[in-house]
Amino acid sequence: MATVSDLNQQLGYLVELAIISPKRRDLYLKAIPKLTVEEKLSFSLDLWHLLLMKMEGEVQQKMEEEIRELAENPDKVYYKKNFQKIPDEVLRGLIRERMEIRDEDEIRRIRDVLKGLESKLEIITKSASEAREVIQSHVK
Repeated sequence: MATVSDLNQQLGYLVELAIISPKRRDLYLKAIPKLTVEEKLSFSLDLWHLLLMKMEGEVQQKMEEEIRELAENPDKVYYKKNFQKIPDEVLRGLIRERMEIRDEDEIRRIRDVLKGLESKLEIITKSASEAREVIQSHVK
């Protein structure tokens, strides 16, 4: 079972990754311990949404660059794995850029934390959808 300290640390990682402005990032990091668990969960959902939007945009841009290179260079060979590895490269770059981490073990650890948060997000989203359906069935 995750402790409040673990939740605060994981939320801090999300803030570091998702928030660009140093002033806003510091403000959010200072506010985390003061939030209720419900507020932390809601905030983490918002941060995940922001992070996923950033990553999707960057992945799309890199895929378009790869396609353009293939179109402009007829000698370049198409490899499916070049496209498949783009999302992971974007995540690694984002982690390095935002958290100034160069250690591969630390990057793997953070990726594992983020994957854990992502699975929790899926569970929370599913539970929220189910709760919404139950509430709507009683309202009708």
